[in-house]
This record gives sequence, structure tokens and C-alpha cells, in this order.
Amino acid sequence: MKPLYGDSYWGIGLSQFYFGNKNELGNPFALYIFQGTRLASLGRKIQLNFEWNFGVSGGWQPYDIENNPNNKVVGSRFNAYINTGLVLNWQLSDFVSMELGSDLTHFSNGNTQYPNSGLNMVGGKLGITYKLDTRSQLPKAAQSVAEFQPHISYDVIAYGSWRKKGVEVYGSKIPSPYTYTVMGMNLSALYNFTYKFRAGLSLDPLYDGSANVYGEPIIVGPREPNPGPIIVQPPFGNRLALGLSARSELVLPVFTIGMGIGRNVLRGGKDFDGTYQVFWVKARTSKTSFIHVGYNLKDFEEANFLMLGLGFTLNNQRPD
Repeated sequence: MKPLYGDSYWGIGLSQFYFGNKNELGNPFALYIFQGTRLASLGRKIQLNFEWNFGVSGGWQPYDIENNPNNKVVGSRFNAYINTGLVLNWQLSDFVSMELGSDLTHFSNGNTQYPNSGLNMVGGKLGITYKLDTRSQLPKAAQSVAEFQPHISYDVIAYGSWRKKGVEVYGSKIPSPYTYTVMGMNLSALYNFTYKFRAGLSLDPLYDGSANVYGEPIIVGPREPNPGPIIVQPPFGNRLALGLSARSELVLPVFTIGMGIGRNVLRGGKDFDGTYQVFWVKARTSKTSFIHVGYNLKDFEEANFLMLGLGFTLNNQRPD
């Protein structure tokens, strides 16, 4: 028998951010779930941890064409908060430890409002941690398990969301007044290398109601008011795609985090060209079912859409 999760931990956090520009960006706060795990022991009292945060941030001053036209970063008062980092933990006593590390932070609304350039930050961490209780947070059944047997498990996920879209007219983008539906699935086969790591391939059918929409300008007389362009939605087939992606996951108590990269092998238009990247969190509701929250990017830079869904796992041989 050996430990399954090692020094894994999780909880709920609250943070406040100051960007020095309260009138345009605000001083937002974030309420989030955090989780960490030991990557390596560097000594009897020093270890290297990986930690992620995921939650919602509020208190933003969003874009407004009249009152806040210079904010092209966020278009909504509430945005997703995503953070990952590496932390050196030095245990000073049974209850107190010092932490030093660096992290990456991303704020975005997943194109549910426009504009949505998002905000990225690179930061450092220095702090003191005090544990109120040094006992393990895990049940005894999860602390030690039999030797791992490699196997393949299968995930089936159905998700949906909504999004806004910037439409190109005469070389510049204007916001479409419509809200578009996104629906998709992930059908994944994942090889479980250890209890904590698995990777494999996924087939990703997708319907994106905003795909390949375009604007047609209206020609009017010199004294006639211009109503703006007509937003044209293409045929149904130009809103469908079928992708193939490579994926990997870090499996921890309750939560699983993952990332993948793929390409649409069948696609109905240029909006599905290039590559797509996906990042997600799964929250287990039972041994076979989970809640899925994900985020889709295009070509490592363009925000696509949120992925809010449910899923289940076949052939799950984890002990919990």
C-alpha cells in the first residue's frame, strides 16, 4: 500500500486586485476554489507545489461606449478568474510555513459579453501560511491504496454556452447585436498512467452559432441615416465542425484539471481553421459523473467560448 494523493490540499479563497486605474478597470475581487499538490520534495522541510485557482471575479468597470470607451479589455462586471503557479513551501513548524513562487493569472468573460480581450498577468508570491489543523483532510480510505494498474478510461461530456461576436466590416470589427448559442461534446479515450495522471485523444463535435457570420454594409444616400451593417448568418453547415484533440489531466481529490490542443478535421468555414486549445476543471459528483467547466481558445490567443456541461466516466478504476 502507498499514498494516493500525497500532500494534496484544496479550499476556498478570496482575493482583491488593484490595477492603479479604478475609473476604467475598477478594483475587482475574486472568489475561487483553489487546489494544490506536491510535485517534488527538495529536502526534509522544503517541497515544490503546483497550485491552481478557478472562480469568478466581480467589481469591474466594463466597457461603455459613452462612459468608459477606453476599456477594451472587459465588457462585463463579472468575469472568470483563472490562476496557476509553482510555489516553494518551507515548513517552519507543524503549523507555520513560508511560501515563495510565481504564477499566471487570466481574467475573461469567455465572450459572453463584448469586448473580451481579457487581462493576463504574471506575478510573484511571498507569504506565510498558518494551518489551523495539521491532521490530514483526506479520509483514511483515500490515503493509501493498492498498487496502480494502468488502464484506459472513457469520458463523455456534453456542454453548452452562449457568446458574443465581433463582425468584420471594411477591415474593422464591430460588435454583433446578437447572442449566439454554442453546443458541443467531447468523446475521450484516456490512458491512466498513474492514479494522478492520464492522457489521450478526444473527438470533439461542435456547433457554434456565431461561426462565419459576417456584416454587409448598407449603401445609403448622403443625407440618409446609416443604420449600420446587416449581420448575416451562414447556412447551418457552416456552423458545424468536428475536431480531434490530444489531452492530458491531473487527477486530484474531488477536482481534475486538464488541457488539450486540437484541430477541426471537418469544418464548415474559415472560422474553424487553425488550432484550438481547451482548459477545464471537472468536479466529481460521484465515481462516474462530474460537472465540467471549460474554456476554448483559438490559435493560443483568441478567446472562443465557455464550456459549461456534465459528463460521465466509463471504466473508472480510481478507488474513490
